[in-house]
Amino acid sequence: MERIAAERIAGDFGVVGPQAIGDFYAAFGARMWETPAPDSAAALPDVPELTRQALADIGIDPGYADKVLADEATWTAVLDEHRRWADRRVFGVPTLLLGGDDIGSGDKAEHVVFGPVLQALPSDDDGIALWRHVRGLAALGTVYELKRFKSLQSRADLPNAVPRANLRVADMRAARALMGPGGPYEGASLEWAMGQVRAGRAARAVDSAGGEA
Repeated sequence: MERIAAERIAGDFGVVGPQAIGDFYAAFGARMWETPAPDSAAALPDVPELTRQALADIGIDPGYADKVLADEATWTAVLDEHRRWADRRVFGVPTLLLGGDDIGSGDKAEHVVFGPVLQALPSDDDGIALWRHVRGLAALGTVYELKRFKSLQSRADLPNAVPRANLRVADMRAARALMGPGGPYEGASLEWAMGQVRAGRAARAVDSAGGEA
């Protein structure tokens, strides 16, 4: 939910200009995957803090993130968007929604396709070729899946790939422990419980920083 809230912040940049949306995502991506923690022993910042940092990087008041996150309309938008895409059987990121006109199939049906997952940003020419191939595969209803072997080492060019994967696993284990019988999050969804684990970690980080000050 926090990630979608960050996307809503980017969407609100329409009042600033479309360039701000690209600037925000570039800054956010760099912070998420390419900027190691100053202290190697410190936990990597969570999405809300990354959002504040990315806003500051592009010259926008980082407090804007807190304003959006505190707005109940944000969470209404999050739930509405989740339900809308769930109804269309969207099942991961990235997912493309292609219509008949987009894929040249001659029909008007919508096709939900997961992917493509890329290891590196393609050139303009490769991007155009990739788009044509994805459209062609989507037009063939008999194509179900294409995959290559993937390991964390294949993403070693992103400094934070392995630490963030490890952090997610740790959050997942902590959340599952709290979701057990008699636990404080019994009956909750895994993603919600993981969000509570992250929020607790962020609060402890703030308290720790305040104590050091």
